[in-house]
Amino acid sequence: MKSEFEKAFSEAESRSFPPFLPTAQESTPFNSTPYVTNIAAIKAGAALADRAELMERFVETVEGLPDIAIRPVFALLGGSAIGPKIDPNDLDCVVFYEAIEGFNAGAIPDFQKLSRLRRIDLRLIPWDTDPILAAKALSYFSTLYVKNRNELNIVRGLVIVDVRQ
Repeated sequence: MKSEFEKAFSEAESRSFPPFLPTAQESTPFNSTPYVTNIAAIKAGAALADRAELMERFVETVEGLPDIAIRPVFALLGGSAIGPKIDPNDLDCVVFYEAIEGFNAGAIPDFQKLSRLRRIDLRLIPWDTDPILAAKALSYFSTLYVKNRNELNIVRGLVIVDVRQ
């Protein structure tokens, strides 16, 4: 399965992350959006290298989460940074996490403000809670991130990043 994810990611990246490869009727959950990569590939410049500055900031953001007692599990990346736009304003991302000892939800808003200063529009959703909440949040942000603002058409795919270390 991993090699199928890698193959689909590579092809999708070369085509600016279309929602489906090759068509919606011929696609499966394994070869269509969201495309899957991992944080090691991003750090190595093997994934999303054309967004190097944003990816560096994304990695710094994810690596800072344990400082507020959050263990990141995976991130959903979307918006204009995932697609052909030449110079996107920011990276839209949702990190699904597990709380670790010392967790204080009150620290999240300040962390998000700092992330926005780095052009990372960060949302944080607990993964170790009610699965309906996680499923609802994943569906919502997936729908939001595949379209342009004030439009309803799907115009791009998404990327899931495995950020477990």
